[in-house]
Amino acid sequence: MAESPKLAFTKIRTRDVEGLAAFYAKAFGRVEKLRFRTEDNGDPLEEIVLAAPNGEGQSLVLIDYPTRPQPVPGEVLVGFVVADVRAAVEAVVAAGGTVEQPPAEQPEMKVLYSYVLDPEGHRLEIVQYLSEEGGAARGEDTQ
Repeated sequence: MAESPKLAFTKIRTRDVEGLAAFYAKAFGRVEKLRFRTEDNGDPLEEIVLAAPNGEGQSLVLIDYPTRPQPVPGEVLVGFVVADVRAAVEAVVAAGGTVEQPPAEQPEMKVLYSYVLDPEGHRLEIVQYLSEEGGAARGEDTQ
């Protein structure tokens, strides 16, 4: 039987790949894995690929098409699993983001979560599993 497809990356469109790369580095410890400029159907684009420091897990890709209209923030919801939601929210604010919904517990899901916005208004969900069965058993990246 063939191996199942694996989700490898999420892309966020931005006009400021440098600024958002700095935000995700400071708030979530992402490191630059790759950077390039090329074309897509004749339109120039710039991408910065960010990853966890250990290189594991999915990549977060920041992409700018300077000649295309910019989509409204909210086109994608990016989720991060962390060890401490409150500390992650503080890091987001320190990096220039804002809190949309403070940390709250969702007992039926056994999580503590918060919604925050990056400096361009992209919505991020930050989740902390409250039981041992949480992220480790599901194989999620914890930063």
